[in-house]
Amino acid sequence: MERWRNDIPCLIRTGSNRTHERKIFITPGGEGLVIKNYLKPNHLVTLVFSRAQRAVQSIEVSSCLNDPGDAVTTQAVFAKLPDGTNHVSNATINGVSKQLTVLTQNLKYENM
Repeated sequence: MERWRNDIPCLIRTGSNRTHERKIFITPGGEGLVIKNYLKPNHLVTLVFSRAQRAVQSIEVSSCLNDPGDAVTTQAVFAKLPDGTNHVSNATINGVSKQLTVLTQNLKYENM
């Protein structure tokens, strides 16, 4: 995850690297951003925005571990708290070839 966070501005700005061409698309309706080949060939990142809420609605990543046949998908779904804070309400990690799925749901946020 550290590599993702540090590389995002550089990778989006450059649009390509030595091993594969990076492609960035805006989805029909302009409510999503799709980045193909982000860190690896066939790597796909999709960000979906809610215009009504003016916030990220979901993030989906399709990639693989070390072996291209070892597919992994992740999804984070966002929700707003009554005070307007946008947070991850549900997250799913799916190790396709391992037949392993991890689901998390964040409930009962309270002001501290």
